Amino acid sequence: MEKILGPVSAGSLRLASTDVKVNPIIQFNYFNSPVVSGCDVRRTKSMDDFKFQGWFGNKDFRFIGPALPVDQSDFDQMQTSAAAL
Repeated sequence: MEKILGPVSAGSLRLASTDVKVNPIIQFNYFNSPVVSGCDVRRTKSMDDFKFQGWFGNKDFRFIGPALPVDQSDFDQMQTSAAAL
């Protein structure tokens, strides 16, 4: 008996080029849907270590790193974003 019937979050895999030396574009989307079996994993106690203290005492997640381009289908913009890492 499965705990989860199929994937809750679905990622994507696309070819960036027909050249075999160029890496594919992979988007995992692990937490695209944070609700797993009725439990919001972002609100579990184990995720508190990954939250940052806000100005008003609240704790929440913060993205650290370069922002992804708005148009993620544009290969050149994605390459520029990846190079910034």
